[in-house]
Amino acid sequence: MSGRRDTLIHAMDALDVEAALRLVRGHARRGVVSDHTLESYRAGLVRFFGYVRQHHLRVVDLDRLEAGLYRDELRRTFRAATVVARLAPVRQLYRALLIEEVTTRDPFAEVVVPKPKDAPPRPYAQAEVDAMLDCGLTATEEVLVLLGANGGLRRDEMLRLTWGDVDLAANRMKVFGKGRKERSVRVSRSLRAALHRLAEERADTPAEGRVLGFDATHQLVYALEKIVTRAKVPWRGVHSLRRAAGSRLHRETGSLQAAQKLLGHASIETTTRYTFHDDTHDAKVEDW
Repeated sequence: MSGRRDTLIHAMDALDVEAALRLVRGHARRGVVSDHTLESYRAGLVRFFGYVRQHHLRVVDLDRLEAGLYRDELRRTFRAATVVARLAPVRQLYRALLIEEVTTRDPFAEVVVPKPKDAPPRPYAQAEVDAMLDCGLTATEEVLVLLGANGGLRRDEMLRLTWGDVDLAANRMKVFGKGRKERSVRVSRSLRAALHRLAEERADTPAEGRVLGFDATHQLVYALEKIVTRAKVPWRGVHSLRRAAGSRLHRETGSLQAAQKLLGHASIETTTRYTFHDDTHDAKVEDW
């Protein structure tokens, strides 16, 4: 038995969440796990290891029956979307354990999980975005709203965006999305003005400095929650700013390809289907 295999078995027997996270991250299919996904994976593994401890089970010996019982417990507690999220890191863990030859079977391989029936969160309406922008924002808050509602950035993309990624002369931002995929996003007129305002407040900001200045996802979420409360609009989450950008561009151009390009979707299926696109559409963003 190899030393690494021994170490992994010991970590699984000790129900070491951080060791499990490192293993899952090391075997990630794209080689990258975002901060947001990592937090979700940690929550899923903490709950799973708690179940294993409570029922005096062993991770490396878990069978299909126990896997099904764990799924059933999740279904009694959570909605379908959360069940999927809680099971995702557990499935990834067993795939990694198989690759490392720590176990010979994946007990979750044949466990059926119902697809979420929840409708996707609604985008913020343009009137709601305007209400946010009109509620006396700081420069940082204004940039936050516009990075999502005009730039279509995910929250992790907002967090990672540095001043070196922003080219105001060319009206472009370099954005690193899922799997560290890079895309170029046009900077709207209003976002450019907000970025200038923020840059003036932060003199001599290094190129590697983060534009929003937040270190963690919860800081960004809390900042938007405060904005939404002041603006007196319904809380729809950070991602609904991104949905607002895609919905607006589609509405104004009639092209889902334009929205796909802005949002950086790998497949048009994610943005649904349309067949026409030309570069005049993403130029529309600059007038926002």
